[in-house]
Amino acid sequence: MAKPAASKLPITYKCLDFHLPLHVSMWAVFLVAFFSLLQKSKLVPTTLADIPSNSDTHLRMCDVSFR
Repeated sequence: MAKPAASKLPITYKCLDFHLPLHVSMWAVFLVAFFSLLQKSKLVPTTLADIPSNSDTHLRMCDVSFR
């Protein structure tokens, strides 16, 4: 019999500090991934080395704004 999958802790807004740009960007990624039924790995690179300097293919902090 296969082992049951290990459950992960939920990501909640209580864990994030919305005064930090990184936390705001990650929350935006999580919301876009959830509502578009995408995996997070499809939206952001796995390492910083995977990002070219003029990349328009990944979500960046400068792409996120609140009004």
